[in-house]
Amino acid sequence: MSANIPDDFPGASYESFVPGGQAKFIAELVDGKYVVGLTRRERGSRYRGCQDLVDQLVPLSQAEDKRHPDFSPDRHLRRLKNGILRKGWDLSAAETDWIVKRVGQVMGWVGARG
Repeated sequence: MSANIPDDFPGASYESFVPGGQAKFIAELVDGKYVVGLTRRERGSRYRGCQDLVDQLVPLSQAEDKRHPDFSPDRHLRRLKNGILRKGWDLSAAETDWIVKRVGQVMGWVGARG
């Protein structure tokens, strides 16, 4: 079930906090080891979901580029990011930025920001 996850894909997407006077962290016991953040399986699942969104958003971005050829790549990507945020999908900020950056790379929009 291992995916080839790119190095730039966000790792610890979710942080947990526990109130109190002493420093604490949330960990999960997996195969006899404590894991802080996403497990390998969870990260793979999140990557596949994000990559699936990229695959769906590239054709939409191509259509938007044809519909608005006067828009700069940065403007297209800002609109894309705003659209993703409006959807309210279960994505971290880092995952949203990664998706936007990845769509920009696939579209060939060099120098585009997420």
